[in-house]
Amino acid sequence: MSAPSAAAGARVPVLIVGAGPAGLTLALFLTRQGVRPTLVERRAGTGNLPRAFSLQARTMEILRAAGVEQAVREASAGAGLAHLRGILSVETLASDAGRWVLPPDVPTFDPGPLSPVGGVCCPQDLYEPVFAKAAVEAGARIEFGSELVDFEQGPDEVLAVIRSADGRLRTVHAAYLVAADGAASPVRERLGVPRSGRGTLVASAINVLFRADLSAAVDGRTFFMCTAFNQRASVALTPRDASGTWSMLGVALDGDGQPEGDYTPARCARLVRDAVGVEDLPVEVLRAIPWRSGMRVADRFRTGRVFLVGDAAHTMSPSGGYGANTAIHDSHNLAWKLAAVLHGRAGDRLLDSYDAERRPVARATAEQAALRTMTGHQGPGEGGRPAIRDDFTIMFGHRYDSSAVLGAEAGEPLPERLDLTARPGTRAPHAIRAARSADQAPQSVLDRFGRRFVLLTTGDRRWSEAVGLVHRRFGLPVEECRLDADPHGVDGAVLRAYGLASGDALLVRPDGFVAWRSDGPPEDAWPQLADAFTRLLGLETTVGDGTGRPSTPEEHHGRTTDRAL
Repeated sequence: MSAPSAAAGARVPVLIVGAGPAGLTLALFLTRQGVRPTLVERRAGTGNLPRAFSLQARTMEILRAAGVEQAVREASAGAGLAHLRGILSVETLASDAGRWVLPPDVPTFDPGPLSPVGGVCCPQDLYEPVFAKAAVEAGARIEFGSELVDFEQGPDEVLAVIRSADGRLRTVHAAYLVAADGAASPVRERLGVPRSGRGTLVASAINVLFRADLSAAVDGRTFFMCTAFNQRASVALTPRDASGTWSMLGVALDGDGQPEGDYTPARCARLVRDAVGVEDLPVEVLRAIPWRSGMRVADRFRTGRVFLVGDAAHTMSPSGGYGANTAIHDSHNLAWKLAAVLHGRAGDRLLDSYDAERRPVARATAEQAALRTMTGHQGPGEGGRPAIRDDFTIMFGHRYDSSAVLGAEAGEPLPERLDLTARPGTRAPHAIRAARSADQAPQSVLDRFGRRFVLLTTGDRRWSEAVGLVHRRFGLPVEECRLDADPHGVDGAVLRAYGLASGDALLVRPDGFVAWRSDGPPEDAWPQLADAFTRLLGLETTVGDGTGRPSTPEEHHGRTTDRAL
């Protein structure tokens, strides 16, 4: 799977450290933006523990745009997990019918009108190889068995020292370094970036991969998670495949309900039996890793030319299954911005928007996971407790307020109510475009987004001319998506979802978030769009003739000007 190692002294655009969900997807997303990164991972391959096993609908939208949604679903189906739904809570799996914390028919995995895709139950050790394979095939270099041992920032590059699998040291010159190296992140520690948050929530947890025949205890029930709470165990059981392999995450308890920390293989097998409720159950412990649950968020996600993503930037309780999804969203946000700067289409200030956008969202999401761990509460705050947001708001409703969004409304990064009405700073809403002909199928407007800027218009030629000028003037891949302006026509659902009328325009970023909108007749389409891109991309001056006034289409044709980079 790995491509040849970068030669000593090689220059790479982006050096990624760590091949977890954040690092692998960043490599994949960068290749989609025309950047070929190098990723180093000290392990011999991708992870072999299930760990995070739920990819939510918004994450699957992102993976769909990256071309790997179907491969992930096939990996899930191959393990017999694609049909699993619901969270069951029991005292022991064999002792009672239990109660549904999340019934199988609740649309958490199938969000209906909110998205063209649903979530999927797929363990981390199954989807990581999919990400790695796709990234390498698209041009990324992944070096397993290689480790970052030192780095130094300069004004124009990061000088990194890499130890290869054969023990040799070499230097790599990277334009940017991205730390996806986990909760203990040596890169973050070297930078001296502090973390804050609630700290440790569960001090002595264990992640166990085991094989056992639980068919009698399951008794035909179908779930993707079963939580077992009794005097001896507080754990979550999740099926790893259809052959009897399971994952267990949780803690052993003594007779007084206090955590026990002695996790020998025999103790892990005993914990499985305590959760299942079968004293003589044969259990084969395949792997066991002690683990701590906590909430900590780095105080900054960018330090010069170094960025933090995933667990290096934020750790959170597994409650809600937000950790890996949040990590993938980090990488999706950062990838297009790095690519725009590396391609010379944006200024350095665009990269500051990564911290401005992702850190508040990560902190709010980590807080939601912590609240679920501490209270088990699944609704609005009561009795003075903070409100727990619903899953769809956390999946789809987070919003950004930064220089890379024009006209964002001030407010919480996770609002109380889900608002997908195409406001700047929010994820562009899903709406169906009707089939144009008998040989076409209806399509979500979201399928037009994901690789470049897209300007939604109602077909006014002035916006079309402005898009062409932006493409030539900024060297920026930008597309126009022309909608039928008839509210009863084939694009009526899109017009309603986006609040667009004749003459309006709305700009969607490569990550699928609304960046800017213009309501009303486009008398000055080119100056408006030029000014919007200049500000969004962090450029120094407005594109134009040197006076700060954007050039008109007539002035632009026939002469060459320098880009404001």
